[in-house]
Amino acid sequence: MHPMGPRLLHRVDARGDLAVHPAQVAPSPSDAPAPETSGRAFFRTLPIDSSWIVLALIAILSGLSAFALVRFRVAATRAAAARRPATMTVDTRPAAADILVDGRRVGAAPLVITVPPGTHTLTLRAGDAERRVVFTAAPGEQLAQYLDLKTAEPAVQTARLSITTDPPGAQVAVDGRPRGLSPLTVENLTAAEHGVTVTSSSGSIERRITLDAGATKELVFSLPRSAAAVGGWVSVTSPFQVELFEGGELIGTSGTTKVMLPVGRHELVLKNASVGYESGRSVDVAAGRVATIGVVAPQVPLSINAVPWADVAIDGTAVGQTPMGNIMIAVGLHEITFRHPKFGERTQPIVITATSPNRASVDFTR
Repeated sequence: MHPMGPRLLHRVDARGDLAVHPAQVAPSPSDAPAPETSGRAFFRTLPIDSSWIVLALIAILSGLSAFALVRFRVAATRAAAARRPATMTVDTRPAAADILVDGRRVGAAPLVITVPPGTHTLTLRAGDAERRVVFTAAPGEQLAQYLDLKTAEPAVQTARLSITTDPPGAQVAVDGRPRGLSPLTVENLTAAEHGVTVTSSSGSIERRITLDAGATKELVFSLPRSAAAVGGWVSVTSPFQVELFEGGELIGTSGTTKVMLPVGRHELVLKNASVGYESGRSVDVAAGRVATIGVVAPQVPLSINAVPWADVAIDGTAVGQTPMGNIMIAVGLHEITFRHPKFGERTQPIVITATSPNRASVDFTR
């Protein structure tokens, strides 16, 4: 047996056709006698090195295994990404509305919820009000919904109005309807704005007043005491309502009506407690003439911020992007609108006062 490893056996057929018959060939002295074949085939081995075949097979199998592993991991990563839930921030006005996703209650607003990818139905309920929104969530997407829910109209409530004149005995009319002689109290008025007119021999005065449900308000009118003491009027123009006081007594309010006063100089105080405004004015009232007092709203600083950020408009006019500080704005009622390209728009009223720091902010993530 040869020490070279595997061998290729080559079969030689002794019975093959020969060009010359063996009997016709004379043997030479150098020829060694051939072993007897008895008509059988004999074999010889050829050496072959098979290590390169093994290495090639190992390399092919390793490559196929690595390719299969990469494909499996890519498919697993894609499947996991396709199943990743989306998040949605839900807020309502008023707050605490019930939140239902696909008919199942998940909590109350404001709330951050997670939903699987796909199309869903979001239902918001507050009392008798209900809103439905159909939305489609992509894997891992961040969404936001902010909805105003119309609440049920409150039941109509009434208010009372007490009317006093100096001197007494003037004819009183509310919204053009005669109510009697002063002093008197008018019952069952709607909680709204009303016009009150008092008339005496020396003239008439008209004022407007807003009544609150379940409350009683008082109106006091100062009238000239005789026809000989001819009076005049004072008219106040103001961007917000002010009350007129003389000697600590309320004599009227600003608006479209005029306040009747005796002829002469009067020291008046104009007040609006809700915005912290108070100003003293001297006015000369002439017989049969109207003296006008103009109120200019003072400017005060306002700071505005939003999370994460927002474009801001005040009373419909764009003023910039948050954060903003020390924006000068007139005292009174204003409307601030916050806009964000992802979280939408929110609008909130604000009363700017002259006595306290004024700040406005919104958090879109809540």
